Amino acid sequence: MALRQPVKLWLQPVYPSNEEAIGYADDFRTLHQAGGDDNKSWWRYVHNDEVDAFVRGWPTYYYLVVCWPVAGFLIAYLPEVAQKEDWRAWVLKYDVPGDIYEILASSHEDGIEEFKRVKHLYCP
Repeated sequence: MALRQPVKLWLQPVYPSNEEAIGYADDFRTLHQAGGDDNKSWWRYVHNDEVDAFVRGWPTYYYLVVCWPVAGFLIAYLPEVAQKEDWRAWVLKYDVPGDIYEILASSHEDGIEEFKRVKHLYCP
């Protein structure tokens, strides 16, 4: 297995879009959660060379998608640390009759504190 490379000094990681996050949740719901594997309440996806996506689901049709650079960051100067977005996450709700997902919270659109508040409510 090849070693994953850290995100370069001058780059931001390429995180999934909202649509890609929903795609990961839908793949998990249809292939892993619905596949009868009762021991799997999560699944890991490789989004690209730097970022992995981790999906966790609950029987109530709530999904948590969390993405991060697996190998971390290369940082040269301390001020660069504050400029890096070190993770991105979504709380999703699947509507069974409508066969659609609703984004309840997104760390990059709603902010970290709001994301954590919604996550605490729906994804224990």
